[in-house]
Amino acid sequence: MERCSESNSYLPSLLMPIASRQSARVIMNQPSWSQACEAQFSGMTLSNLLQSDIRKLDGERVLLSKMEDVAGKVAGAFILQVVSVLDVTKPSSKQLSGDGGQGRVLMLRVTDGSKKYSAIELARIPKLSLDTPPGTKILLKNVRYVKHKLLLEPSTVLGVDGEVKILANNFQSSRLLERQYKLGKDMQAKPRNGANQGPPAFDAFKPRTSGSRPDSEDRAPGARVSLVTGI
Repeated sequence: MERCSESNSYLPSLLMPIASRQSARVIMNQPSWSQACEAQFSGMTLSNLLQSDIRKLDGERVLLSKMEDVAGKVAGAFILQVVSVLDVTKPSSKQLSGDGGQGRVLMLRVTDGSKKYSAIELARIPKLSLDTPPGTKILLKNVRYVKHKLLLEPSTVLGVDGEVKILANNFQSSRLLERQYKLGKDMQAKPRNGANQGPPAFDAFKPRTSGSRPDSEDRAPGARVSLVTGI
């Protein structure tokens, strides 16, 4: 298994042309998953990290000491874990799934293993959506922040990867229950064909005019009728 400090991009220099070696040095100098993993979770394999809940690991809490000012930038590359994702442009009833469309603004709750933080999508991050499950890891670099809120941009989100099975399974089960509950509410709100849809229409009272004779159906049961006057 690959350790955090190892890189799959390595090739023996004798087998590489000069141009390729120059290109490889640029790649090797860029922050990577392996470098961030080694810095935060020394001695742990990258594959294990991507499958682990970092809240249960003894790693460096990278943000606690780097977000003390009202606004600034967290220098370097580091890994955070997704806790939840929502689209602040939509009501709660529309948060069940999907990428949110063109006008979305995702708000993430993320953790460095010790404390939770908010992260706002300033520009669309294609690999993030409402379907991103808790436990997913995000590799960030030189991220700006304002009032302890991270500002996510394509240039600072280097990668989205990993899955913690128990968290992902619980997430999917919760989504399924939410969909079933919403479907049940929609069916209850929709009236059935032929069902009583409310009280009958109000029939205004019409008083009799003077001298009018009551119809036989209006007489009280057992009332006598005069053969002469009809009263």
